[in-house]
Amino acid sequence: MIHDITTPSGGPQPSVRLLALGQSGRQIVDSPDAAGLVDGLLDGVGNLYAELESARWRAQQAETHSDHVYCERAHAYALVTSLLAEIPDATPAALSYNSESDPQDWPVLYLELPRDGGQLCYHVNPRDLPLFDHVEVVPADDPRARWDHAGKDAHHDRIRRFVAAPERTDR
Repeated sequence: MIHDITTPSGGPQPSVRLLALGQSGRQIVDSPDAAGLVDGLLDGVGNLYAELESARWRAQQAETHSDHVYCERAHAYALVTSLLAEIPDATPAALSYNSESDPQDWPVLYLELPRDGGQLCYHVNPRDLPLFDHVEVVPADDPRARWDHAGKDAHHDRIRRFVAAPERTDR
């Protein structure tokens, strides 16, 4: 790491004196070659800055894609919660702000598939909450807002079983 750079004048070729901090401690580099070292370091810093800007752009693109995916999912689950509300004896969906590990402004949507199909739960981006105006917001101690600790693979299995169930009467 360069700590200080001085460039004394004189002579046909400028001399550069560097005080560098390296693994072996403080070193003084005093030679015409040090100018090349400084140029190389500046080029390296420029390259790192360009890589950083590229990484920022890629992160922004990924965030935009992620926002789009959350929005698409919110629309689908708003429809599902509305349809489940029409099924007799179905447990109504619920929203709850009960996740200790996530921001309090991202509620969790809980819904139970009919015929003991199991629980599904998903975080909802606050911007998509108007899609869920038909869903009751319940306190964290409401029985409908208790996560069953099933992961996304289990959710997907539950959805596949529900969709494939032969006893469905709406086909």
